[in-house]
Parts: sequence; structure tokens; C-alpha cells
Amino acid sequence: MTKCISVFVVALCLTGLLSCTALPSLPAATPAGPAPINPGDRIGDILVTTAAADETVFVWQAGCVQQGTEEKYRCAVTVGSEYNVSVGVYSAPDQGKSLEELWAEHTEEIFIADRPVNLAAFGAVDTYHPTAGKMRAWNVVLVASAPDEIAVKTKGKVADETWEEFSTYVFSAP
Repeated sequence: MTKCISVFVVALCLTGLLSCTALPSLPAATPAGPAPINPGDRIGDILVTTAAADETVFVWQAGCVQQGTEEKYRCAVTVGSEYNVSVGVYSAPDQGKSLEELWAEHTEEIFIADRPVNLAAFGAVDTYHPTAGKMRAWNVVLVASAPDEIAVKTKGKVADETWEEFSTYVFSAP
């Protein structure tokens, strides 16, 4: 019996000693990257916000000029005006799906000055395109308070079409 108690006491002491030993430290967490952009954020003189569809200029209305053969554009825009930078989704008759179905299935990412945009925080806005008809876009709008320029990258997929575009918005005084 004393042998059993001795073994138990030794085991108990070892357990106590081991529990007091410092554990190796865990590696520091790696940063997740730049914080996502939310409505009301500013990048320099540019406010990232939302706007009513009838108060904003959409990508297809901005007069952007393609640079070379790639999907790179330069957009000359006016200080104080509102510019929606999202690619619009529309339903064409040959797609066989409604705008609501296409919107629910589509994917899109927007990066402004290399920062991801929190699209859910901006919500969607419906508008009308003279050729495509009713369209829906993320309500991500740029408004500059002074001359400035900013890079925007959009990429995504609607139905079987994928895209990746790079645009530089150059804001100048009216």
C-alpha cells in the first residue's frame, strides 16, 4: 500500500511541476491586410459613400478611355460630382434569368487604392441603362473635394462572363 501511495505522490508532484512549466509561445498573428472600406471613409480628398441612382454618374456614363488593349481605363471626372465605380448587372433575354437571379448569383470585388471594399455595407442601387435596360450595381460612390486621382479595380463574374478592370479616376476642378 505504501508503494502505491509513493507512486501516486511522485506522479502528483510530476504533474504539478509540469503544469508550472512555461508553454512555448505561439507565433504572433499575421495581419489580415488593409482594413476594408466602408461608407463614409476618406482616402485623401476622396470620400467613399453612397448616392441615389439619379444623382450619380455610373461607369458607363463617365467617359472613361481605354488605355491600350488591356482592361485599363482612365476616367476624367469632376470634383464634387458623384461617381459609382461598380460594374452593373442586367438581364438579357438570351440569359433566361431575371435580374434578381443574376444579382443573387453574381460575384464582385472592388478595391479602391488597393483596399477591399465592404460591398454589403454599401448595398445595391438600381438604375437604367439606355441599351441594357434595368441594371443593378453596388452603391459604391466616389466624391472628391479637391483635384485628386485614385485607382479602382473591379473583378467578378455574372452568369458565364468574368471580368477584371482597372480604372484610374482623375478628379479635376469644374
